[in-house]
Amino acid sequence: SSLADCGTLIVAVIVLERPGPISATVSAVCPNGLQIQWTMSGNGGSDINNYTLRWGTNASSCTWNNITTSRVSDYDSLTQQGGSYPLTGLESGVQYCIEIKATNGIGSTEPYVFTKATFAVPDRPNVTVTSVSLYETRQTIHWNVSSTGGTEILNYTVTWSKDPGFTSEEMAETLSMTLNLPGLTKGTMYYTRVNATNCVGSNISTVESFLTRCYPGQPAQPSVILSDQSTKLMFK
Repeated sequence: SSLADCGTLIVAVIVLERPGPISATVSAVCPNGLQIQWTMSGNGGSDINNYTLRWGTNASSCTWNNITTSRVSDYDSLTQQGGSYPLTGLESGVQYCIEIKATNGIGSTEPYVFTKATFAVPDRPNVTVTSVSLYETRQTIHWNVSSTGGTEILNYTVTWSKDPGFTSEEMAETLSMTLNLPGLTKGTMYYTRVNATNCVGSNISTVESFLTRCYPGQPAQPSVILSDQSTKLMFK
């Protein structure tokens, strides 16, 4: 036969390669965890066999002190397009360095490296007492915290007592940063402190003190005592 009788053979060639680059995000989780989420740009034509996470606490240079590694190929949320994974039982208020890579039958991606800090307890509240109060039986206090630990404050617990050791105390909870202390005894020294709480834990302020006002009472009906050289006005 002639060459003109020959058919055309079309061959499709699939080139397999390592998985494509990873992109990832991380969020802190209460009380001491991080949630990692990532997506793949492609699997390189070969199914992803596993994802490997590595994390350590030397985040400033990512030299991987205190390394923990986890192969997460069996975790339910993983797909060929990416997945998510929780890191639990971490130290609170610590910056972590995290690395993730994907592996298929050809090889592994370049590791994707990023840093994230876990939540911490709030800073100690700084308490101030209103310097001048017009009332004998109540007092206003204010406070602030320089850091909430990266997550919201669940409540502030304010305690006050006539005893500096707080063996007997009154207590109130609030989300505000100011509180009127009611039902006080006039002319009495009081002690107060504020405890700030988030999902990680609590931190308590130093003790502040204040003295309630005591206005003089209304004088009784005066009496007048007269003598030859003077007049005396007496109050009982």
